[in-house]
Amino acid sequence: MSDNTLVSDYGMCEEEQVARIAWFYYHDGLTQSEISERLGLTRLKVSRLLEKGHQSGIIRVQINSRFEGCLEYENALRNHFALQNIRVLPALPDADIGLRLGIGAAHMLMESLRPQQLLAVGFGEATMTTLKRLSGFISAQQIRLVTLSGGVGPYMTGIGQL
Repeated sequence: MSDNTLVSDYGMCEEEQVARIAWFYYHDGLTQSEISERLGLTRLKVSRLLEKGHQSGIIRVQINSRFEGCLEYENALRNHFALQNIRVLPALPDADIGLRLGIGAAHMLMESLRPQQLLAVGFGEATMTTLKRLSGFISAQQIRLVTLSGGVGPYMTGIGQL
């Protein structure tokens, strides 16, 4: 054990170990390796005690964000429909929903599209917003774009260069 060791494995009860480990990990931002060295435990033991703390309710993580509900919905939808990629956006009063959906979809597509892939799109306000946000990305990545809707050329002002 090093001089940094506060207590040995035998010097405190498990609940105290969990509390200390959680404090060091979540409050002080120490890594599991740093905590294991400080407390004289193995990194595996630190990891197991963190998990035990979550399961027993000693450790509760609270997320204070307007996105918290979105993350819960995403997880529920991902599990129910076996989805690989999903984003749920928070409702914002006075926000243009088509614009928000288009921007969100563009970000998601930029994460998942690979060079020279084929992207087939339908038509609508959010789709057009998505394509406008993606136009530079589509050109740079040489994404092939086809429409599922047929002759929508007159509606795609500014998108024809893709």
